[in-house]
Amino acid sequence: MFKCSAHAKWILAGEHAVLRGHPAIVFPKMDSQLKLQFEPADRLSISLDTPSENIEQLEALIKTLLIQKKLPPINGILHFDNHIPMGKGFGFSAALSICLAKLLIHFGLKEPLFSLAHQIEHHFHGKSSGLDIAGCLYDKPIYFQNSKIIPLEITSWPHIQLIDSGISARSSLCIQKVYRLFESNPNLAHTVDQEMKISCLMAKEALLTGDIKQLADAIEKGQSCFSKWGLITPEISGQIKMIKENGAIACKLSGAGLGGLLIGLYD
Repeated sequence: MFKCSAHAKWILAGEHAVLRGHPAIVFPKMDSQLKLQFEPADRLSISLDTPSENIEQLEALIKTLLIQKKLPPINGILHFDNHIPMGKGFGFSAALSICLAKLLIHFGLKEPLFSLAHQIEHHFHGKSSGLDIAGCLYDKPIYFQNSKIIPLEITSWPHIQLIDSGISARSSLCIQKVYRLFESNPNLAHTVDQEMKISCLMAKEALLTGDIKQLADAIEKGQSCFSKWGLITPEISGQIKMIKENGAIACKLSGAGLGGLLIGLYD
C-alpha cells in the first residue's frame, strides 16, 4: 500500500501576472488536504469521494503520464480522500498534481517532485506558473517568481479571513479572459501586470514589517487589477462591499477570479 497527501493554498497577491514572470505570494492552508491511497489490484480503478465528472479524464491522464514517462501500467485501486474545495481557489488541481507526481515517483520515476507536479498541472490549466504547486508543497508562506521559491519569515501575522463567495469558477476560463485582453489592448494588459507586481512587492514588505496600512493598500491595488481584467462580477462586487461594511479594511479576490475565494483583511 502507498499513501501520500497534499494541502491546500491561498494566494495573497500576484495572480495571473505570475504567468508572465512577475512575483506572487502564496500561503498554505494546512487544515484542508487531499489524500491518496493506492492498493495493488488486477486493473486500474479510481475513486474520488468529492462529486466529480472527471474520473474518466483522470484515469486517461494517469495512463498518458505513464506512457510519456515510459513507466509500466499501474494496476491497483487509487482512492482520493478530498477535503479541498473544488473551483474555489484553494488549489485542488495543484494538490492532485502533487499526489500524482508522488505516485509516479513511488513507481520508479526519477524526477524532482516540484518539476514533475508542475508538468502534470499543465494538463489542467493549459499553462501553469507553478505558484499553486509551490503553495501546496510548502508549509510556510512563500514569495514566488519564475519557479524560484523564497519562504517568508512573518513575525506578526495579519488578521485575514478566507471567505467562500459561493461561486465556482474555472481557472482556465479566467486565464483565457486575461489573454484576450493582451490581444485586444496589450498596453492596458501590460500596465495591469505591472500594477499587480507593485501590489505583490508592497504586500511582501508589509508582511515583513507588520505594516497593516501598507498591506491594506496592497490588497486593494491587487483587487483593482481583477477589475481591469474583467474578472469581477456584480455579485462578487456586492459581496466585497458587504465584507467591508462588516469591518474589513481591505478585500480582494484570491485565485483566478469570477468567483471562488475572497480574502478580507481586518485591523
